Amino acid sequence: MKLALQNGADLTVGNVKKFQGGCSIDIDQSSTLTFNSYNGGNDGARTTLNNYGTFNLAYTKSQGGEGFFVNLGATGIMNLTSSNGSSYTAKIASLTATLTLDGGTASGFTESGHQILTRNLVTLGSNMSFDGTDTSLEMLSGIAGIDSLTAVDDLTNAEVGSYMVTKDGNGYSVSYVVPEPAAASLSLLGLAGLAMRRRRK
Repeated sequence: MKLALQNGADLTVGNVKKFQGGCSIDIDQSSTLTFNSYNGGNDGARTTLNNYGTFNLAYTKSQGGEGFFVNLGATGIMNLTSSNGSSYTAKIASLTATLTLDGGTASGFTESGHQILTRNLVTLGSNMSFDGTDTSLEMLSGIAGIDSLTAVDDLTNAEVGSYMVTKDGNGYSVSYVVPEPAAASLSLLGLAGLAMRRRRK
């Protein structure tokens, strides 16, 4: 099954039990897809989300199976909440994101005066968490020589183009160093890949 939202479409689905045989979901930049109730899990196949817009997912139980294979475009946002106030765990099999220099909000400056922007990739509600036992975060190296960073402060001495990914109780976000604010929207940082995958035991 394939579901595609385009041209500002705003679709709300009341209840989704699981995806039979996998599914492909495409959301363009101006569109929003909301699942008000999601039991989680797939039925023996991969579910892929290509999201340049907003994807809201409200869980009714902790998610099993492989979870979503998520591609967040330069403007994609994923919000994970609980539909009934209970605490649940969420699982994402893989997460990739495309970053541009105007794709975040100002979060500070480096010691050299360059601006730091932060973009929220996946936002967790107050009662949601990721399954920390079988997912891990990996970064692609090769951008300004930075391989592993854990806090915004680590960018204070970085050069333009450096980036880091933060995972905390609020979800996943990425921060990156840009030129002067006026020039930020004129440049392209490029493609950065983030991958959460099962740890090998």
